[in-house]
Amino acid sequence: MKNFDVAKTRFLAAMDFLKQQSMVDQTKIAAIGYCFGGGVVLNMARQGADLKGVASFHGSLAAVSPAKIGIVKANILVLHGADDMFVKPEQIESFKKRCQKQKLIFNLSPIPEQCTALQVLRQMVSARNSTCPLPIMRMPTNNPGRVENVPEKDI
Repeated sequence: MKNFDVAKTRFLAAMDFLKQQSMVDQTKIAAIGYCFGGGVVLNMARQGADLKGVASFHGSLAAVSPAKIGIVKANILVLHGADDMFVKPEQIESFKKRCQKQKLIFNLSPIPEQCTALQVLRQMVSARNSTCPLPIMRMPTNNPGRVENVPEKDI
């Protein structure tokens, strides 16, 4: 990310505007991002932004600066296409290790083969069936660094 300071300033300004809205519960703000935006929301979580959760679709896993232990407040969901070479296997392993070291609640889910994160995002927006199912999971609060898949009977 060439100029994270600008992205951070814009993100925080948007978040401040959102918090001023009467219909917003300030304790339940989350952020999602696709591609560049996915990298931004992950980096904002690493910076300790007051977010309940972040979801990154096809986003960069690279850290602008490593998160300090205890600073990340958000649960983290990262979705990437299993065949999508934007995110390299070594980046995935490094991301997992950093999250586990910090005892973060996270899920790094590859989307089924031959599906890209964009296809899944389009499916979510259009709310129709697809050959690229969205993984469904529960973020356990008692076991950081682990995510449970939700059995179909609980959906």
